[in-house]
Amino acid sequence: MSDKKWRLLSSKNLLSTPYLSVQDNDYLLPDGQKARHFYQLIRKDYVLVFVTNDRHEILVEKQYRWGVDDFVYELPAGFLNEGEDPLAAAVREVQEETGYQLKDLTLCGQIYPQPGFCTMRAFVVQASISGLTVKNPEFDETDIPLEFWSLEKVKAAAKQGIIKIWAFFRLLSIFDKAHLYYYNT
Repeated sequence: MSDKKWRLLSSKNLLSTPYLSVQDNDYLLPDGQKARHFYQLIRKDYVLVFVTNDRHEILVEKQYRWGVDDFVYELPAGFLNEGEDPLAAAVREVQEETGYQLKDLTLCGQIYPQPGFCTMRAFVVQASISGLTVKNPEFDETDIPLEFWSLEKVKAAAKQGIIKIWAFFRLLSIFDKAHLYYYNT
């Protein structure tokens, strides 16, 4: 396997909106061949927040997502504002979406959710709540139903096909290992 990167020869902007851009790129490959029409989706980075309560239950949201025309169970998440720290974005997003105030925030790392064609990174944050809510006047509980699920319920929902988001599965496996370690020490 070669560690040589492809060299960008040309890039044409096909679409540009405040949320995404699409580029048509041509490259020179390490072996000297040209590769044409590699479409690249340019999206803002976002924060993905794994929130637990004092019973180690996981905060789950149910939202309608028009891209798949379905309701999905997911973790709180949202785009980072220009120059915004991922931990600050986690606090902002969770309060906007749920009304909860966070504590004990940890930046666990970053992942590329779709590296084959998209520039977007997800900053993964783990946090907990104190059990108290801070009312956000713009938050309406009917917009995004919220529940705290036990690890067993999350696993059952994943097996039944109720949870369909890749990042949720990946974080679940990480949390599961940490959860088992926590209770066996």
